[in-house]
Amino acid sequence: MAVITTFDVVDCNRALAEAGFSGSVHLHDACGAQSLSWDESLDSGPEPVGPWLERFFASRGATVRALGGRRLVAGC
Repeated sequence: MAVITTFDVVDCNRALAEAGFSGSVHLHDACGAQSLSWDESLDSGPEPVGPWLERFFASRGATVRALGGRRLVAGC
């Protein structure tokens, strides 16, 4: 299981801006689990943000999947 670092999140937010999205992803880390959430403004980007985030983190060796709403769980 790959761990998502704060550096990954900074790179993700930079890549989101370059791809035309407006908003940020946030990392939530708890005992043994990580999740991500995103600003509502990302929902009105140039494409659906959930699949975009899945592809981004997969390119870094991390698996994320939708939890519902604006949340993803990492390491699943």
